[in-house]
Amino acid sequence: GGQQYHFLGTNFWYGVNMGAPESGNYTRLVAELDHLKSIGITNLRIMAGGQGPDDREKRIVPSIEPEALKYNEDVWKGFDVLLDEMAKRDMKAVVPINNYWEWSGGFGQYVEWH
Repeated sequence: GGQQYHFLGTNFWYGVNMGAPESGNYTRLVAELDHLKSIGITNLRIMAGGQGPDDREKRIVPSIEPEALKYNEDVWKGFDVLLDEMAKRDMKAVVPINNYWEWSGGFGQYVEWH
């Protein structure tokens, strides 16, 4: 305790989707993480996942939760892949669980669903 933590970070909101085995782009994910690490970025703000519906305009697609309490296993696996690849590079994640942005579903979508 008591030690300062200095870092250089960036927003990498789409990382979970790129890590998804079926719908993502693993090659691009690895290349982007390698590049970020090479320029000294070690802290990434990533989205835990967006909410659907996936046919709504301006949304992260595919979402991790396309409808209330129904989850996309492929995107969940993408979350694991991203965290694993970040760990290989000694990178840290800041993970907002939800937010107010319409493009990610967010609290507004939960209000609509429930």
